[in-house]
Amino acid sequence: LTRANNSSIKIVWNGSHVPGKNLVLLLKSLSLLNIPFELNVIGDGPLNSKWKIQAQKLNLKNIIWHGLVERDKAIEIMNKCHILCITSIYDLTSTVLIEGLSLGLPIICLNHMGFKNVVNSEIGIKIPITNTNKSIFDFKNAIEHLYNNESLRKSMAKNAVKKSYE
Repeated sequence: LTRANNSSIKIVWNGSHVPGKNLVLLLKSLSLLNIPFELNVIGDGPLNSKWKIQAQKLNLKNIIWHGLVERDKAIEIMNKCHILCITSIYDLTSTVLIEGLSLGLPIICLNHMGFKNVVNSEIGIKIPITNTNKSIFDFKNAIEHLYNNESLRKSMAKNAVKKSYE
């Protein structure tokens, strides 16, 4: 999916709304962005209301909360996005990672667990595990970097599809 100059970068996040999925990290990062964006949140769970309140407190207005949807609908939503952010702190790897790659979505994720073995600089950006505040800024910077470098984002997208075959 090509992004027109100066148009919003469409970000997708997909997962259960539980502490280990760590969506709040991405919400805090988005509150610092200096670029137009749209966040598509797929999933539901016990933290759904809390995360929506957090988004309101951060004054984030451009979030679409899709809720829990059928797999086909989730793929359709993801296919209309430019990047996939994975903020999980407990997952070894996730199905959404493979689905994102197969759809040509560059990945921004934390550099740990199974993600560090799958994601490389040809298909995404790994955020080093340091401290929460640094991770928030690193996610922000990674999103802005891909926004400002559409040719890099498109190259990562092509490489992501190739990587999905592995």
